[in-house]
Amino acid sequence: MNKILIIVATTIILNCNDKKLNIYDSQEYLTINEETLIKGENVYSRSCTHCHARGVAGARTMDDYNYWNNVASQGMQKVFTNVEKGYNGIYGIMPPKGNCLDCDADELKASIYYMLFQAQKNKPAN
Repeated sequence: MNKILIIVATTIILNCNDKKLNIYDSQEYLTINEETLIKGENVYSRSCTHCHARGVAGARTMDDYNYWNNVASQGMQKVFTNVEKGYNGIYGIMPPKGNCLDCDADELKASIYYMLFQAQKNKPAN
């Protein structure tokens, strides 16, 4: 019995720091400022829009809130890694940094926040 409690407690403790917080619920997203959204919009307009405006190569457009909420539920670390390194999976392909090869980490994060912000405008009414 004690062994089981130790295993359960250890599992809970080890997984606490790994909790994936939906980006929409994160403090950083909830307190996003206009400067970040403008920076994100600039990156989106320069690079992301080529695919995400029309759904090229499987890219999702901003009108599918449920899809983007699912993406946001993966947590910022996973989403950022997919953007930074690129994505090749069942939903399509995305080149590293969405082809914004001169973008730094702050610009990439801003573009993620901007896209999620735009998708959130299409959240279905409850």
